[in-house]
Amino acid sequence: MLATPEIIRETSQLTQLEELLPRWREVPLYRDLSAQKNCRRDDFDCFQQLPLMAKPEMRNNFPRNFLPDGQSLESLLEKNLIELEHTSGTSSERLPVIFARGWWNAQEERALRLNAFVAKILDEFPNTRRATITSPACNGLTCPTVWMSREQRTFGNALFVNLARIPFLIGEADLLHMAAEISDWSPQFLDVDPVHGARFALYCEQHGIKFPSLKFILCSYEFVSVVHRKILSRVFGVPVFNLYGSTETGHLLMENERGEMKPSYDTAFLEIVDADARGVGGLVVTTLTNDYMPLLR
Repeated sequence: MLATPEIIRETSQLTQLEELLPRWREVPLYRDLSAQKNCRRDDFDCFQQLPLMAKPEMRNNFPRNFLPDGQSLESLLEKNLIELEHTSGTSSERLPVIFARGWWNAQEERALRLNAFVAKILDEFPNTRRATITSPACNGLTCPTVWMSREQRTFGNALFVNLARIPFLIGEADLLHMAAEISDWSPQFLDVDPVHGARFALYCEQHGIKFPSLKFILCSYEFVSVVHRKILSRVFGVPVFNLYGSTETGHLLMENERGEMKPSYDTAFLEIVDADARGVGGLVVTTLTNDYMPLLR
């Protein structure tokens, strides 16, 4: 049987995991877990003996649970080596996350390029612009309780246009202002929460508003429903794609032009645990490239 590209990539990931295990064992959190399991071999069997981890373990004793002795969060920030972000808090208490400066953009581009259509747009527009429409959080980017100018909501090639948490409460004047900002910004794609995006799309449809610069729409905050996908596609006339991940793991899966969710093998190792008869189970993630805060299982 010929090996498919997917099988080859999955096999190379196992080798990479075994190469990374010695380094991960130096991380205080995993050093303690490895000692409890008394498994010191650098192989996949030992890796799978590690217990599943959730946000409470990641939060406990942060950042000492991830940073080695002699390294402090303050010094890393002062040297401009890292970025400190926080999860949105939609599923549990907000969690601080550390990653190397530039890591987020690099892993996101890897995921986006899993879609050939999107990759072509990124090549055609090296400084690809996006307009983001989602529920904002007070996380150093935008804050729903504080008015922020357009300059304060612009980060590189991204413009955040929505400052309201609940899309159905956004008034006509604010929707018109959002449309005007997007038109002036001329983005190649919208990065949306589907509910916020659909609300804005219906307003644009009612008022005949078009954005000629748009090439595609990205739904990266939650999976887009069939109804919302139809609305977004009908109004803006461009393809709509899902991008799946989280603040702490990075982007894990990207929908390709055939509607398939493709894993980003360079970013994370994915496992399905406790699968039922249909093969549906829990998704377990091990990150591969965030050296400051590696997440194992």
